[in-house]
Amino acid sequence: MGSSEFKVAPDQFPGRDAVESEDHRRDAEPRMRDLDAAVVPVRSLIPFPGNPRRGDVSAIRRSLEVHGQYRPVVANRRTRRVLCGNHTLRAAIELGWQQIAVTWIDVEESVEPRIVAVDNRTNDLAGYDTEELVELLSGLEGLDGTGYEQDDLDDLIDELAPGLLEEDEVAALPEDPVTRVGELLELAETSAALR
Repeated sequence: MGSSEFKVAPDQFPGRDAVESEDHRRDAEPRMRDLDAAVVPVRSLIPFPGNPRRGDVSAIRRSLEVHGQYRPVVANRRTRRVLCGNHTLRAAIELGWQQIAVTWIDVEESVEPRIVAVDNRTNDLAGYDTEELVELLSGLEGLDGTGYEQDDLDDLIDELAPGLLEEDEVAALPEDPVTRVGELLELAETSAALR
């Protein structure tokens, strides 16, 4: 990193004031590694041996086909092992790519498993705001390359409104109905007779 300082506007980081307590300020100096971005031959990188994560390579492959690579994999310069993005590397190989974007870091080999573990675990700990996700996906012209299918979106919508009935689903009759057979109901400007 150079001497330029990364600044975040207060409106870009909600809750920033709450994080900046005395306890957090003493450790506030970021610990950043020298990051070096490059484009390298795909076959020059080594997948991390024993990576416990099982990713959906077909979804990643489809994303690469639709969007290209928008985030580099992270690899240790010393060992050429991929620490973050093993499934992206695999998808690129399956697509026949000759090159891939990588961000190199320089760490001891003993640090590699810790980085692999935290990269996988922090993804596990993340969650979704279902309402915002539905809004995001519903605003797209199609779901191709998003990792979501229409059925997934429909399930999310149903999750937001669990009380709604499916079109073919018929509600059970109440035990003590309010109306009686033959009673006339007035519905707005129309009327219907119950039979």
